[in-house]
Amino acid sequence: MVKKNMVTEPEIGYWNLGGPKTYSEADIDSAIAAGVLSTETAARLKQHLLSSTFPSPHTALAEEEHFRLIGGFNDIFVVIASVLLLFGLGRLLGPVHNSLIAASIAVTAWILAEYFVRRKHLALTAIVLLAYFAVGVFWGVQGLLPPLGDPMGAATWRAWGVHRLFQTMRSDYMNMIVPSAVTVLAVWLHWWRFHVPVSVACGVAAFLGLLLTTLITFFPAVKDALLPISFCFGLIVFALAMRWDSSDIIRQTRRSDVAFWLHLMAAPLLVHPLFSYLGVFSGKTTANLAWIMVALYAIIALLSLIIDRRALMVSSLSYVLYAFTVVFKEYGVIYEGLTVGALIIGTALLLLAALWQPVRARVMILLPCRLQKHLPPVRRV
Repeated sequence: MVKKNMVTEPEIGYWNLGGPKTYSEADIDSAIAAGVLSTETAARLKQHLLSSTFPSPHTALAEEEHFRLIGGFNDIFVVIASVLLLFGLGRLLGPVHNSLIAASIAVTAWILAEYFVRRKHLALTAIVLLAYFAVGVFWGVQGLLPPLGDPMGAATWRAWGVHRLFQTMRSDYMNMIVPSAVTVLAVWLHWWRFHVPVSVACGVAAFLGLLLTTLITFFPAVKDALLPISFCFGLIVFALAMRWDSSDIIRQTRRSDVAFWLHLMAAPLLVHPLFSYLGVFSGKTTANLAWIMVALYAIIALLSLIIDRRALMVSSLSYVLYAFTVVFKEYGVIYEGLTVGALIIGTALLLLAALWQPVRARVMILLPCRLQKHLPPVRRV
């Protein structure tokens, strides 16, 4: 008997649609139970879909990095209507306290998500409503906190019995810690209820913001080490993204979409500190440093091929384009350095996009089998 898929049915579906409908293990098992397919035929079908040299265009491939962003024009229509509704609600409650406005927006976004996300499965609407919900929670909680620097606010904190604990803190940081903590909890509840893939990245971002704010509050010197901290945060998010990715290397479930958003979040956290240390923003970049940037981008491209994710390369484009401009300026191409750099990078990326699978296959051969089993499989070419 074919082994049952351990992924529950709600995970197999609408969030990772990048094209035509994909068929899950549950669908095949249903066909076996109905007598449409025999057990042996189903097993051969699965093997064929995983190892076919020329897969059907209707087969979802892990290598194509599908993720669902827009579910048709109705999705865009609902997003426009939702934004107008929430904007009008905020303007209508303008004379009221800011916390009530934020709470109303957060509650309304949740109510809308109950129908348009939980029942209609609209992807872009889910992302927009999550953003409104998270911002509404953060803004609402922040508005309820009394300012620590104000005498009345300090008296309120003293009445709550926590003034002594926070008396050395700056009010702006204090007003970031509690809202961030509540937002982390709220986003987790949103994920538990709706399972929107971007919720995990949103919750991780709120948690990292909470962690950074707490560190700055108790250790002000941390502000002088934001770049290495950002890089460490990027490593943490990247490791978390790879954990989600390795749990679905075929990329057929919602877990792959969760990993996509985490990779998208980790990319700037990793790339920005690296290129900042090379002097991108100092205005003192030399030709030698520019070549180092180009070599670093090649390493990033190699890593992107291995994990089959393009977010790192996209986040680094502006930096490497600047590096090419510096190199061409060093060799006398002053006015058209940016243009020539854009032509070279664009051509190289298009060639890589066209030859992604053959190049990736050659790279994967060099990796140990123990590592390959945790990465998306390569289509035979």
